[in-house]
Amino acid sequence: MRVQEVEGIVQTFVSQGSGAGMTFPDARAPVVFGDSRNDSSIKDAIDDAYDKAKKSFKSDPQLLIVILPGNAGSSSTYGEIKRYCETEVDVPTQCLAANKVKKKQPAYIANVLLKINVKVGGTNWIIPRDNFKFFMSTPSIIFGADVTHAGPGSPMPSIAAVVASMDASASKYGCVLKSQGRRLEIIEDLSNIARTLLIRFYKSTQRKPEKIMFYRDGVSEGQFQAVLSAEVQALREACESLEKDYKPKITFIVVQKRHNVRLFPEQKDADRSGNVPAGLVVDQVITHPSEFDFYLNSHAGLQGTSRPCHYHVLADENGFNSNTLQDFTNKLCYTYVRCTKAVSLVTPVYYAHLGAARARFHAKGDLYHDDISVGSGRSGEIQVEFGSVKPKADSVMYFV
Repeated sequence: MRVQEVEGIVQTFVSQGSGAGMTFPDARAPVVFGDSRNDSSIKDAIDDAYDKAKKSFKSDPQLLIVILPGNAGSSSTYGEIKRYCETEVDVPTQCLAANKVKKKQPAYIANVLLKINVKVGGTNWIIPRDNFKFFMSTPSIIFGADVTHAGPGSPMPSIAAVVASMDASASKYGCVLKSQGRRLEIIEDLSNIARTLLIRFYKSTQRKPEKIMFYRDGVSEGQFQAVLSAEVQALREACESLEKDYKPKITFIVVQKRHNVRLFPEQKDADRSGNVPAGLVVDQVITHPSEFDFYLNSHAGLQGTSRPCHYHVLADENGFNSNTLQDFTNKLCYTYVRCTKAVSLVTPVYYAHLGAARARFHAKGDLYHDDISVGSGRSGEIQVEFGSVKPKADSVMYFV
């Protein structure tokens, strides 16, 4: 690509973003070229772009836009850019596929602008506070947590990702990533992770949460009691470590996507794809006879048969009734910053998935080869050193 072509692409983003309410500085963004086949060249290009942008705008750049050949998110170059920028340079990045961005299609540009907006500290969607006075009339924090595991036979550690809302409208989230024992489902260091996020919430809002919502993914029914006992206790320990008498009310919900339940509508009730309509809740007949659970099909089906999510409430000190919790969970599915419609999985858990995936890129070395620096570990697992996300990148939703 030529410099003029890149500048034209940037101008398209500025023009369409300005029409959507985003503001851009007047100075022209510098264009720097690097060799995507060489990690050293990539780092030199990033450093050069950062320095030139700082000089042009007379302040540290908020974001670097990187145009990559081929599919932007599938190459090893993508992972190295994310690792280097987030754990060493301290700047979020937005990677674009050259073959897509050249077409300048408004829908593609709009989708990328959604990501750019939150990576520079903006807000895309909020939940109206008046709709959820029961929960949001007092300072409340919403957690999402997931543990991802390496493939069978791999010695790589598992990654625990925990996100938490950082504002009153549950639109901005902070993320903490930790490696832990291989194939271990319970989050080992949840007390310290939750403590970190509670402190960040207080610094952001100047309020202490009085209510905690915790959505937990990746737990099978046989693990319910073990996870409940360990992780709810860890949350209480995190609160007590901040202040002895600090005891916010906790609602702990397990989210299950891997199940065999499918919902089929009568023809007159089906949507355009032949699926049940978005927002359908089933909390009778096929649910547990005595426990608090429900199926929610929050998204509109596009192809094939939609799969609802199964939400199982293991602890509820906030005293939600069924309708309130189901409606609140459904509304959260509309706040996912990367699209304009509801997603199938509650948004905080979706963000935890993205955070866990990003952590793999932060490993120092190559996870897929033998040249990574490792130490001895329990049960034959290797000890991988993960770079910490720098403060400025960590202050925004870099992981989306």
